Amino acid sequence: MSMLDTIRETLETFGDTHYGRADVETTETWDYFVFRRVNLKKKGSGGTDYNRYYQVAIVRENYIPENYEFEIIKAICTATRMRLADVDVLYDYTFKGATDLIVEVALITFTEHIKGCVINGE
Repeated sequence: MSMLDTIRETLETFGDTHYGRADVETTETWDYFVFRRVNLKKKGSGGTDYNRYYQVAIVRENYIPENYEFEIIKAICTATRMRLADVDVLYDYTFKGATDLIVEVALITFTEHIKGCVINGE
C-alpha cells in the first residue's frame, strides 16, 4: 500500500478526509482533514538519501479540541512509521464561507526518510 493510501485510511478512521484540498462548496460541516505531499528534499551533500514531506490539516468549525493534534500525530506516526518534521505545528483561522462562524486549522508536517534512492544512474 502506498504512503498516501496509508495516510488516507488512517485519517478516515477519525472523519471526513480529502487529498490536496477540500471542496468546500459541497462540504456542509467544516470538520475534516486535508493531506498532501509538500516536497522531496535531498538529505546530506553527496548521498542518495531523501526526505519526503507530507502535511495534514485538521479543519474544525469553532476550534480543534484540546490535544486532538497529538491523537492525529500518534496515529499517523504509528501507521506510517513517519516522523513529525522538525517544524512547528501552525494554526490558522478563517470564516466559514459567508458566515461569521470561525474555523480553526492546524497544519502538521511529517517526514518520510527514503534511503539509497539512485537518480540519473548515480
